Amino acid sequence: MNTDYVTSLLSARSKFALYVSIPVCAVGFISELCSIIVFLSLKTFRQNSCAFYLMSMALFNLIRFILSSPFLAISMAFPINFLSVSFFYCQLRNFVVAACNFSALSCLCLAIIDQYFATSSRPRWQQWSNPRIAHRAVIIAALSWAGHAVPFFLYFNQLSPVNAALCISSNAVLYEYNVYVYYLTYGNLFPLIAAIFGLMTKAS
Repeated sequence: MNTDYVTSLLSARSKFALYVSIPVCAVGFISELCSIIVFLSLKTFRQNSCAFYLMSMALFNLIRFILSSPFLAISMAFPINFLSVSFFYCQLRNFVVAACNFSALSCLCLAIIDQYFATSSRPRWQQWSNPRIAHRAVIIAALSWAGHAVPFFLYFNQLSPVNAALCISSNAVLYEYNVYVYYLTYGNLFPLIAAIFGLMTKAS
């Protein structure tokens, strides 16, 4: 491949990261932080189970932003060599992304399901919409997805030749799981659940 062409691609990637990725990270960080502040500042929200799910979702997204996106964007935007620290970081990043992504999606689905229970005409189902159950559900979801993310920490143990802030899997089975189950199945399952319960909530 022509050297000038490769150089132009790297330059374009660097400018994209500098002028798009880093500002997007900053906006995402500020928006999630503001969401948490709003949910914590009002007593009405603190006593509402749906608001607790949404606050937890914002917290998981904030953790992911802090430990994942900025480091990656900076490594793409500037010619900084992170090799001395990035081996452990890239493993930690995969763990955090895997755990926080699906914890946040679980909280979103739980918030929509909670609204379905809250608006249900059946009193027994309405009892499932309460802060105590919400606290337990979020803890269970977070611990479950953290356990699910452990293999991503253990087996994504090779630095990417393209970007030293990224890890690639040394395990072929986990790589296929990551592509066909993690992204395709889970990535579509949660939005489907959210859409179904959203429509059921609207109908009720």
